[in-house]
Amino acid sequence: MKLTRRRQASHTRRRRENSAPAVAPAPEATGPLARGIEATRAWLTKHDTTPYRFALDYDIDPTAFAKLLRGKRKRISIDHGLKIQTGTMGAVPLAIWGVGE
Repeated sequence: MKLTRRRQASHTRRRRENSAPAVAPAPEATGPLARGIEATRAWLTKHDTTPYRFALDYDIDPTAFAKLLRGKRKRISIDHGLKIQTGTMGAVPLAIWGVGE
């Protein structure tokens, strides 16, 4: 079905309104992990970077990083914590994740 200009504009506007934000809400985690998630999300938003692009740039598995940001993981590895620390230029330090406690 071919859309008229008016219907195309309406369709595009609806799709834009319903699109998900770059950083999805919902940390279900608590404690140090939640603080790390919040700090990482804030950094990504401030620097207008998607979690997927950040993960690829700093050699983190994008799926694991997305699960971490959604609060679906119980802990973070030291390796991922260090990569996040490096990627955020120290704005999200390893200690904020509670690694090694």
